[in-house]
Amino acid sequence: MITISKDLMEQKIEKISSNMHKIKEKLTPDTPPIFVELLGTPKSGKTTLLKNLRGLFSNNDIEIFTRRETAEYNPVAKDAREYNLWMVLELFRNLSEDISNKQGKIVIYDRGILDRLTWLERAVETGEMSKAEIDKIRALYELEAIKNGYRPITLGFITTPELSVQRKGQPGRAVNVENLTAYNRILLSAQNEIEKNSFTNSLTRTDTYQGRLEEFILDISSQLTDEIINSLEIGKNKQVKSVKESIGEAR
Repeated sequence: MITISKDLMEQKIEKISSNMHKIKEKLTPDTPPIFVELLGTPKSGKTTLLKNLRGLFSNNDIEIFTRRETAEYNPVAKDAREYNLWMVLELFRNLSEDISNKQGKIVIYDRGILDRLTWLERAVETGEMSKAEIDKIRALYELEAIKNGYRPITLGFITTPELSVQRKGQPGRAVNVENLTAYNRILLSAQNEIEKNSFTNSLTRTDTYQGRLEEFILDISSQLTDEIINSLEIGKNKQVKSVKESIGEAR
C-alpha cells in the first residue's frame, strides 16, 4: 500500500495552516455564509471528514456550523410517499435560516440540495415519484432566494456499492446494493445538475484512498480551504461592485 511521505504530509499541514490564517483574516461580520455540501455513498468518508473539519476550524477559532443529514431524524417512514416531501421541506427550512443569517461563518451540510436531487432521480426510476412531481420540486430550487443565497462548494465522494456494504458491517442493517449502484451512476453524471443550479464547485472523487484516512483528510482539507478562500474573494469583489453600482445610481 502506498502511503503519504512525512515530508509531503508536513507540506500539506503547513498549507492548510496558512489557508486557515487567510480565511480567518478574510471573514468579517458582514461576510455572507460560505456553504459547503458533502454528498456521496455510505462509508465514503463524509462523516469522518466532517468530524475532522469541525476540529480544524474550532482549533483555529473560526466559527463553523454543521447541518445533520436530514435522513437521520426524519420522522416519516422511509417507504412512505411523504418521506421525500418531508426531506425537501426540511432542507428548505434549514436553508432559509442559514441564508438569512449574515454573520460571517461557514456552514457545512451533510447531504444537501444536490444529494436530494440525486435521490429524487432515483425515486423517479423506481416509480416512487412521477417526473411531474420532481419538476415541481426542481422549480422550488430555482427560487431566487435559494439560488442567490446558496451557492455551495460541493464535495462528493464515491465508493463502490460492494465497498460500502463491506465497510458498513453492521449486523441487522440491510443495505440495498441496487440503490447504491443507481446512486453512484446518477451522482457521477451530476455535473449537469451542478452547472444548471450554479453550484460553485464539485470536487467529486472516487475512493482512491482505500482507507488511508490521514491522506484523505489532508488532501480534502487542503482543497476545501483553497475553495473557501476563493469564495471569500469572489464575495468581496461582488460587495465592492454592489457598492460602486449603488453610488452610480445615487448620482
